[in-house]
Amino acid sequence: EDRTLTPGEGALTGLGAGGVASAIYVFLGVPINLLLNKVYIELLYEADVIGYYDYQNMLDQGMGPVIVQTLIGVVVFVVLALGFSALGGLAGAAIFKKK
Repeated sequence: EDRTLTPGEGALTGLGAGGVASAIYVFLGVPINLLLNKVYIELLYEADVIGYYDYQNMLDQGMGPVIVQTLIGVVVFVVLALGFSALGGLAGAAIFKKK
């Protein structure tokens, strides 16, 4: 049976793809970000991007700001990934529909 994909079905398909991408980001990207934070701070100091005072300040603050920043980044990524993937699915269904 020949059946065309409706725009709504395309949007749901794109939403599913965005959900998979978001899950991969959360399970891989977040732990890597948290683990590499100290390495990143040390690289900034070694490259003279930050001074010794800022370097010590960042190390003394601990993981609190990093966790907050990571959570904000996750929320922004998930919202954008789901939105754009749904739009992509919607557009794809409209562009490639059978005539």
